[in-house]
Amino acid sequence: MKRLFLTIIMGLMLTIVGCCSANDNSKVSICVGSNISYVQDDGTVYCVRAGQPAITLGENVKDVVGEWDELILLCNDGTVMIYDPYTGDKLTSEYCYDKAINSPGTGDRVMAAYADVCAFFEENKKVDDIIFYSPDVFMAKVNGEWIGPACEWFLDVDFNQARKFVGSNPNEPDFLLNDDGSIICLSGYYHDVKGLLGDDKKYKDVDESFETFFLGEDSKIYAQKDTVALDWENVEQISVYAYNVVGVDKAGNVLLENETSRHYEEVSTWKDVIYVEYAGDFIIGVDKAGNILATKEAVERFSLDLENLPKVRVSR
Repeated sequence: MKRLFLTIIMGLMLTIVGCCSANDNSKVSICVGSNISYVQDDGTVYCVRAGQPAITLGENVKDVVGEWDELILLCNDGTVMIYDPYTGDKLTSEYCYDKAINSPGTGDRVMAAYADVCAFFEENKKVDDIIFYSPDVFMAKVNGEWIGPACEWFLDVDFNQARKFVGSNPNEPDFLLNDDGSIICLSGYYHDVKGLLGDDKKYKDVDESFETFFLGEDSKIYAQKDTVALDWENVEQISVYAYNVVGVDKAGNVLLENETSRHYEEVSTWKDVIYVEYAGDFIIGVDKAGNILATKEAVERFSLDLENLPKVRVSR
């Protein structure tokens, strides 16, 4: 019953903001949701939280993944550290099991889920890569092979070229995007998108909230039923919230579907952007110099001093 309630809560979160768990952008490592966390040049993770002072987590960090409740830090030596972004506590399976037993309410359900995640990484101490979708659906590359709960969920899927999971249900992602641009449908969604799938169909990106949008190698954006959704050109990355899409083109301009949106005037002034995230009622971007860009809702919610924020580490 506890895990069922956790599933319902996390499903609502993923539906509202989309899954921010997996970051497949090779130039930056950033998580955006109830907090904004990113890898800095010094190899630590800077975590900005609403209503609380910012904190710095970890060291020698290669990548940060996670979702609303916890952050997972993959270090350059292959070790994995898991933190609660609200308290700054480093989590272990023992810590999480104790909290699950002694913290009534939603907290015990979250801790119970992450106790299993911690136990997995305590057993697997040398990790090359992580694809994280939810505490129930994630996997790690260990000794060149993907292992973990996701591999057990989808026994017939070849994960050799896996890049990220996409979906809004925490127990069942709808799609897997591979490094070669191919997409595997993992759910009953196939009948809606079968015209978009196949050996000859390749994609740069895919994202989903209330609707799924596919960014083709031709830089066109497709929606369900094999239709061209937008006439944008030279698009490099997309992010979706509800039925809204934000994108970045090769020139570093931000593209927003709805020109009447309250965000349009702000993001249309951003330049040299390499990453963008539509996270509910705000949009976050990163430019090629590593500066954080944010719409006013994010600035107000997180009390952001954009001119003095530490820079995001950018891979050249």
